[in-house]
Amino acid sequence: MWLLRLLRKPISSIPSGILQGPEKYFKVKLSEVLPISDNTKIFRFEFPEDTQQLGLPICKHLLFKAKISTKKHPEGEEVIRKYTPTSNINEKGYFEVPIKIYYKNSHPEFPDGGIFTQFLDAMKIGDSLDISGPSGKIIYVGDGIFKIQQGEEEIIKKARNIGLIAGGTGITPCFQFLQYCASQNENVNISLLYANKTENDILLRPIIEEYVAEQVISSYYILEKPPDNWNMGIGLVSEEHIRERMPPPDKETLIFHCGPRAMNLHVRKLLTDIGYSESMIVKF
Repeated sequence: MWLLRLLRKPISSIPSGILQGPEKYFKVKLSEVLPISDNTKIFRFEFPEDTQQLGLPICKHLLFKAKISTKKHPEGEEVIRKYTPTSNINEKGYFEVPIKIYYKNSHPEFPDGGIFTQFLDAMKIGDSLDISGPSGKIIYVGDGIFKIQQGEEEIIKKARNIGLIAGGTGITPCFQFLQYCASQNENVNISLLYANKTENDILLRPIIEEYVAEQVISSYYILEKPPDNWNMGIGLVSEEHIRERMPPPDKETLIFHCGPRAMNLHVRKLLTDIGYSESMIVKF
């Protein structure tokens, strides 16, 4: 499968690329779409030239922008969303990003579905999209060192024990970090808790399990609706899951979380109740 082959290419270093900041958009062209579950697809976008690279720092995001017709603005309104590529940062000519499509009537609280994801799903091969970046407050520079923007101040944090708690497509910034650490043989201990509704929703599972086999990380999956033979976590992320699977509170520990808003609030409360300080908890 081309996805697995490309994701396991070695990373030499973070290249300089065509990104010029979050305010400077340029067009990329949709070249391929790969369905990987009932509601999630990998979108491949091509750069104007096949020698160009993104130059996206580890733990940063891209901004996608489009003019979309909505109920409030049928003539079209500018909509911007953040996404994190999972393709190799050294890749030339294109990048790939997994996106969960929120269809109409798939969630009782959001009967109209996701404005932007349905727009992406309706794109045809050859259609163009505006992107910019880097965006985000976190950069991983290697050797367990993170630069984190807090207001006007940039904080340097170093950790040897790193916990990742992801929900759904919130795995993508975690995976970008994992991919880099695996390629660079980083001297850090990484633990992953990954929560989803069903087993089919687990994104990038074959590559994650390769990393487990190579002892790059330890991982544990949690499902709300598990199959009969399921032998890992059931329900929502719990205090027990965190105590058993995450590194304990320590000055050498950082816990990153990324997922739906409700999950992020839930996880952050669990972490603080257990005893992790605010300085140990970071939202991607």
